Amino acid sequence: MHMPAHIYFRVGDYAASARSNAIAADTDRVYLRDSGTTGSMYDIIYFAHNLQYLAAADCMQGRFADARQAAEELVVHIGPMFSTNQAMAEPYVPTLIYVLLRFHRWGEILKLPPPDTPSGDNRILAFRPRDSRVRNGPTRDGRNGA
Repeated sequence: MHMPAHIYFRVGDYAASARSNAIAADTDRVYLRDSGTTGSMYDIIYFAHNLQYLAAADCMQGRFADARQAAEELVVHIGPMFSTNQAMAEPYVPTLIYVLLRFHRWGEILKLPPPDTPSGDNRILAFRPRDSRVRNGPTRDGRNGA
């Protein structure tokens, strides 16, 4: 269900990629619930990846609300797994920030609380957008100016 999404994404069929990921995520929700494997390695590797890829495909279509919904679900879902499997969970934590960056939602980025995650991209992404280029917004020539 999910793997065709990689091909669709790479050939620019973002709608098909999003559909494939949405179906895969729906299927995984049922599997995780029925099998009692929420928080398992399967959950982190497959379900979380489906949501992350869904957010990316929605971003490429300009579908902010859908991308944000997938990203928020992912961040909430992956949060409890961070303490037990940081290396696998950490790459998913900044997904909402990526969506907000993609749609230039600078004010929303500035309102986000700092992440609970102690390292890597998550710290950089949490604090870098707070510099003057984001606070001041775009300049007349379209660049974010300092």
